[in-house]
Amino acid sequence: MIVLLLSGFGGCGEAPWLSGRIVVELDGKSEPVGGARVILYPLEPLEKGSPAPEDVANLSAAAVTLDGGGFEFNELSSNVSYQNFELLVNWRYRLHIEDSSYYLKDINFELEPGNNFVEVRLKQKNSDVEAGDGEGIGKDEQKATTGSVRRN
Repeated sequence: MIVLLLSGFGGCGEAPWLSGRIVVELDGKSEPVGGARVILYPLEPLEKGSPAPEDVANLSAAAVTLDGGGFEFNELSSNVSYQNFELLVNWRYRLHIEDSSYYLKDINFELEPGNNFVEVRLKQKNSDVEAGDGEGIGKDEQKATTGSVRRN
C-alpha cells in the first residue's frame, strides 16, 4: 500500500524534496520501521518533465530510515560523474526498500509539485520454522553432531 499526501514544495525557488515513512502492521497497529535501506531511482519523465542532467541509469539516491521510520531525499547522485543533482520534478520514480526482517518492496510513483510524501507498508517475513510429518529427529533417533574435532 502506498499513500501519497499532497503538500507543496514550499516557497518559490525551493529545491524539490521527497520525504516518507516506512511502517509495518503489527497487532493491528502501524509501527515504524527504523534502519531500513531506501533507494530512489528516476525512471522516466512525465509529459511536463525536464530531461535528466545525464544518463538516468547513473542516477540514484539512498537513505536509511530513522527510528520513527522516516526518510528524506533532496538530491540524486551520479555513480559515473560523482555529481549531485536536484530531484527531477514531473518524473516517475522507483522506490526500493530493503530490511532483513521484511519482504523487499518496490513501488513506482510520480513526483509532481504537491506530491512529496510517500508512506509505504511492509509485510513482515514469517520466521516460524516447523518440521512436517516424517521430517526432523524422532524421539528414538540421535542427533548427529556437527563441528566435532577428530583426533588420530
